[in-house]
Amino acid sequence: MTVRNDGRSIRLDPSSGQVGSDAVPAAANLEGVHGDRLAAPRSDAKDGVGFRGSVVRVAIAAPLADLYDYLPPPDCPAESIAPGTRVLVPFGRGQRVGLAVERAEGSDREEGRLKAVTAALDPVPLLAPEDLALLRWAADYYRHPLGEALLGALPARLRRAEPL
Repeated sequence: MTVRNDGRSIRLDPSSGQVGSDAVPAAANLEGVHGDRLAAPRSDAKDGVGFRGSVVRVAIAAPLADLYDYLPPPDCPAESIAPGTRVLVPFGRGQRVGLAVERAEGSDREEGRLKAVTAALDPVPLLAPEDLALLRWAADYYRHPLGEALLGALPARLRRAEPL
């Protein structure tokens, strides 16, 4: 069985229980499990001009299907926050625990609209790339918000803003 999501292909071999991964063409990352196209990220930048620099894409446990772009914390580069790491981010009027899903160079958002990650809560990622890929597939297949699926896979204690 092959699962495709976000530019990666995960092979699940039911007979041996082994998991392998291969890169797939970039066009495959917009294909849903049922072959339909997923919603494109929203953009409020004018004329395609957005922020050009390192950003961390974060999933929040909320009934929203979007990933949110955040600047890295002022005291560390974006490369130090690996996908699968819990982060504390400003969201709405408060702070929420989110899960870093990917790093990117640039955002569709204007620089003035981007907020910085408050803190990385984990020294190492809690979820491996294979775990992230499987949970992304499940969220897409069941049409469930990615943030709720990812953070729902963690124990309750890890969903709180407490460092390990």
